[in-house]
Amino acid sequence: MPAATSTDYTAILAGADERWNAMAGDGAPTFVTYSFATTDFFATDDFADLFPNSAEFGITEFGAFSADQQASFRLAGAEYEAAAGIRFIEVDDPADASITIMNSSSTQAGFLGVSNLPRIADQTTQNFVDMSSNGILAMAVGTSGDEDYSPGTQNFQTMLHELGHAVGLEHPNDNATDPDFNTSTTVMSYNSGGAIVSTLQALDVLALQEIYGPASNPDDLTATWDDLGDIFTLTGTAGDDVLISTDTNSTLIGGDGDDQLYGRDGNDDFTPGAGDATIDGGTGDDTLYLSGALADYDVTISADRRSIILTGLGGGAIEGTVKTSRIDSFDFNGTLQGNLELLLLTLPDLEIIAAQGFTSLTAGNPIDVDVNIRNISEISAGATDVAVFLSTDNSFDVGDIEIGRTAIGTLDANSDLQATVTLDPRFDIAAGTYYVIYVVDPDNTVLEAMNWVRRNTREMRAL
Repeated sequence: MPAATSTDYTAILAGADERWNAMAGDGAPTFVTYSFATTDFFATDDFADLFPNSAEFGITEFGAFSADQQASFRLAGAEYEAAAGIRFIEVDDPADASITIMNSSSTQAGFLGVSNLPRIADQTTQNFVDMSSNGILAMAVGTSGDEDYSPGTQNFQTMLHELGHAVGLEHPNDNATDPDFNTSTTVMSYNSGGAIVSTLQALDVLALQEIYGPASNPDDLTATWDDLGDIFTLTGTAGDDVLISTDTNSTLIGGDGDDQLYGRDGNDDFTPGAGDATIDGGTGDDTLYLSGALADYDVTISADRRSIILTGLGGGAIEGTVKTSRIDSFDFNGTLQGNLELLLLTLPDLEIIAAQGFTSLTAGNPIDVDVNIRNISEISAGATDVAVFLSTDNSFDVGDIEIGRTAIGTLDANSDLQATVTLDPRFDIAAGTYYVIYVVDPDNTVLEAMNWVRRNTREMRAL
């Protein structure tokens, strides 16, 4: 048996965002849905979107797992569940699955299977449409359903390997044939360690526990799946829990501890329970359920403007401090409040009510324009800026060209001010017709509810 000289399990860890719990961080227990693709599924647009690059692997046809092959996959999943804090939930519909499993045939010699790494969006930017990307696990040794995937076969070893990719493991040092590794220490190596392996190896277990924590991590959590309603429900304990939704509509219910609740791309419902909580809704249309009326909470916003913070004041509120982000609706014991409605309770709301017009700009000839700004909220606004941009697409975004800016002072509640902005049409700006966009607080230095923009279309002339 060739010697495996490396004991570095970190060599098989994929990127920090390539694991199903990346939004919460290492050690968080995770539930992952999977589904066995049926023959009908392969003809759908959903399948084409899910596996658009199949031709790159020489894959020519697809097939469904037989009952025996499905049973073998469940045994492979059990290997992972026995090693770390990850649990697999089988669902009927591939649309509800994070991993869709299928057979395939490939024209590439020695090609036995393929799967996707998970991908969780970078939350530091909050500039994304989908919270996570779902993928496939395709065996590539035939589509008849008669192929033997049982433990003790090369196919079972391949299934363990591909499932490793599907939960966040990579080839050693991104090199499947790295000579310092073989299958006696990790199933993620292509190098044989001698006999075929039917269990995860030492480095696999260490890497999985680095990502998902020990196997006992999810044991006290209560998880259920409703195939009829396509809803995942996860209930915490009396301790401090991390609860992560699946990529479907989910219901997360905290307990008495200080909990972290994370949604993904579904329309999720969150109940924090007693104690403090941090809740991130992800994408989708998400609702937070609270025990008290709105008057039972102090409502503030974080300095980075990404979180609404609710602190229970007694009365009907059993919660401590609940820090929320990307929650669309707040249910205060049966009374709904929208995200914007809560923002307006705590933040100034500035809008541009008028702006002096002009017909065109000529490069090198500055002009002054007057802009009228109103604070329509009951909250005073701190000092900030008003700026003017040229845009080609009628939306305020990173590609716009700033041509003027001036500082404005504090603005009391329900009051107006007028600012004069000098526009400097520079020579490096191409001639053409642009949208002129007026923006108050363009750098988000004032905690206001919205940046209000006023748009006009004007010509930019070159000399």
